[in-house]
Amino acid sequence: MPLLKAAKRVILLSGTPAMSRPSELYTQIAMVQPTFFPQFHDFGVRYCDAKQGPWGWDYSGSSNLGELKLLLEETVMIRRLKSDVLSQLPAKQRKMVVITPEGINTRTKAELAAAAKEMAKGFKSKQEQKEALIVFYNKTSEAKIHCILEYILDLLESGRQKFLVFAHHKLILDAISEELEKKNVGFIRIDGSTPSAERQSLSQEFQFSEKLSVAILSLTAANMGLTLSSADLVVFTELFWNPGVLMQAE
Repeated sequence: MPLLKAAKRVILLSGTPAMSRPSELYTQIAMVQPTFFPQFHDFGVRYCDAKQGPWGWDYSGSSNLGELKLLLEETVMIRRLKSDVLSQLPAKQRKMVVITPEGINTRTKAELAAAAKEMAKGFKSKQEQKEALIVFYNKTSEAKIHCILEYILDLLESGRQKFLVFAHHKLILDAISEELEKKNVGFIRIDGSTPSAERQSLSQEFQFSEKLSVAILSLTAANMGLTLSSADLVVFTELFWNPGVLMQAE
């Protein structure tokens, strides 16, 4: 911010200026047009459906979105869709792969059933509900590992040259990495532990090396800023809470 405030002109470039809520736009608006909303609270009340709770104000909502869109487009924002600038690309195709429970071991089945039962009961608070949902999310991920590995190996055996595999849980990222190592399949892996300086070099290596068939990617660490266009297939082994993360990764 201090650097931008000292600059005479500011141009911000982003494919995803906000992932899920209007409050994420405020800092960017303040950088390019600070006179619009000198105070965040005013912006929050108007466009974030701000509500005062027992621990302060909650700005996680949204309100008057049509007005905000018009205001930004008429003053500080130029938006270009992929459909406007990438007309030469073939149409994107999405396919849902339904997996069967045959490969799930008895322990995992029992844990999954217990988590599902916990989800079905009533909750005293939203926090309890969130905690139960996270447990269920973790257990469903563990239950899918066998089927995920089977699907990836089927792709490789069918002659698929290069593809990306996204996952969220370290358990799944590790399982895929270990399986590909066993099969002597060339791959790269980018997750939260991968230093920023290495991520670009790994993506470049994947782009141009014929020995690398799979890119194993963390949904939160590798969903943007990487060029991996040598692959024409993306496998999402898990979904994520925020649809914006999935769209960006796609």
